Amino acid sequence: MRSIWIQRILFVVMFAETLGICLLFGLKVQQTACDRTYILSFRQENLSFSGTDLSNIEDQGTDITYAQRIYPNVTNGFRSEDISVFSTNENYAYFTDVCLIRGAFFNEIQIDRKLPLAVINETAAYQLFGSQECIGESVYLNGVAYEVCGIMKEPGESGARLYIPCSTVRLLDISEPLIDQIWCRFSNLAEAALVLGNAGYLLETFEILQMDSVKRVFWQRFFCPLILLGMYAVFCICRSVSKEWKKVIWNCGIDKNWIKKTVLQISGIFAGTFLVFIMYQAAWCAPPAYELSGGSWKDGLYGFLNFYLLVDVDVRNMPFLAHWNFFSGMSLVVCLYIVSLFVFCRKGRN
Repeated sequence: MRSIWIQRILFVVMFAETLGICLLFGLKVQQTACDRTYILSFRQENLSFSGTDLSNIEDQGTDITYAQRIYPNVTNGFRSEDISVFSTNENYAYFTDVCLIRGAFFNEIQIDRKLPLAVINETAAYQLFGSQECIGESVYLNGVAYEVCGIMKEPGESGARLYIPCSTVRLLDISEPLIDQIWCRFSNLAEAALVLGNAGYLLETFEILQMDSVKRVFWQRFFCPLILLGMYAVFCICRSVSKEWKKVIWNCGIDKNWIKKTVLQISGIFAGTFLVFIMYQAAWCAPPAYELSGGSWKDGLYGFLNFYLLVDVDVRNMPFLAHWNFFSGMSLVVCLYIVSLFVFCRKGRN
C-alpha cells in the first residue's frame, strides 16, 4: 500500500513539472512577438526587399520591422569581442516586446539623423564592460564609435547581441545587408494581401508565418495534458458509477447514502465534462487555409502535420529559439507516457 502511494505522489510531481514546462514555453512564445504579427519571407532565395518596397508598405500605415545580421569587427576599445550585430529599425522593440533594463531603444528621429547608437543585451553588456552600468559608453564597430543607449533583456536570449540603426550601416564601410524577411502587423490575411498588392507584390510570392497561430499551438500543448487528465478523471468517475449501479441491481436494495454518492458522482461527471470542453475550446487551433491548400489529400495531411509540429517555423535573427518547440513537444510526450504508465499500472493492480 505504501509503494502505491509513493507511485502516485511521484506521478503527480512529474505531471506537474511537465505541465509547468509546457506553460513556461507557452509564456515565452507569448512574449516573443506582439499580436497580429505576420512574418513574410520570399519563396525564392534570390529575392529581397528594397528600401522602396519597405517605404511603400510603411506608407500604407503598416508597422514593419526586421533584423539583418552584419559582420563588423566589434571592440570595446581594448579587445575584440565575439558579438552578433544586427541592423534594425525603431519597431524592433515593439514587435519583440523586449524589456529595457537601462536606457531606451533608438527612435525614428535618431534613425533619420543617422546617429551611431547601439542597444545591447545583458550578455553583451557584461562581455564588453563587465556590468550593466554602461549607458553612454562607446563600443567600436570597424573603428566607428557607437554610443550605448540601451540595455535590454530579450525573451529567450541566446549569446551576446548588439543592435544598431539601419541607417548607420554605411558608416561601417560595409555593404548594406539584403532584407529577405520582414515582420508586419496586419489585422488579417485579407489586409495583408491588399497592402502587399499595393506595394507591387502578390501574396503567393511569400511564405507567410502567422505568429498568433504559433502561440496557439504552444498553448494547445499546455492544455492538452489537462484535457487528457480531465477525460481520465471523467472516465474513472463513470466507471465508479457503473460499479455502484451493478451492486444495487445485484443486491436489489437502495439506501440514502448510495443516492447521495450517486448524485455527487453524476455531478462530478457533468462538471468534469464541462471543464474538459472549456479547456478544449481554449486549446483548439485550426490550421489556416493556406497551410492546408494542396492538390491531394497527402498535401493537406502534410500541411496539417507541419502546422502542429511547427516544422515550417523560419524566424531569422530574432529571439525565437527553435529548441522551445523541441522541448515543449518532448515534455508533452513524456507527460502522455507517464499518464499511460499510470493507467496501465492501475489496471495491473486491479
